[in-house]
Amino acid sequence: LVLANAENSVVKSQGQKDHSKQSTPTPPINENSVVTSFIRIGVEKFNDEKFDESLACFLKALKTHKDAYPPSPHYDFYTACILNNIGAIYLKKGQLKESLAALNESLILKMKNKSKKTLNCVETLNNIGNIYSMMGKNNEALNIFNEVLEIQHVNLKSNPAIADTHHNIGVIHYLNGEMVASL
Repeated sequence: LVLANAENSVVKSQGQKDHSKQSTPTPPINENSVVTSFIRIGVEKFNDEKFDESLACFLKALKTHKDAYPPSPHYDFYTACILNNIGAIYLKKGQLKESLAALNESLILKMKNKSKKTLNCVETLNNIGNIYSMMGKNNEALNIFNEVLEIQHVNLKSNPAIADTHHNIGVIHYLNGEMVASL
């Protein structure tokens, strides 16, 4: 699963091969906001494996953010990052449906005012694909991973993340008993 990283809370593509491998959620850059305080505490609780407390902090961050700022592209970006982290925490708690709902909401915000999915959607799509795989919905996972691959080929040309996506696709084919396609 892929979580937000320290670079402006942009979600990075890492750990895609191992469905259980997760990074740590990281706060947005704005050091002075109440939202960031909730997120920083949520990250600490996540690192201490206190997932209920971490989730409570991220939910407070989301509510405070929604109450404090009018919708805008900047607002949508941070809301999507917070939702991605909420999805990751739900996943750690084994709540796949809740995780999927948060990640889908994050993806909707990332797609807002765009005609197609772009590179900023890849990480959330990978997370969604991994969850589908964990739920045994391999065809849905395969569709998502193929979509990720298409976006990566258009935007990245040559990048190790493309190999990770090929790996994910191969794993799904293997799980489906499609040995030749899995190679």
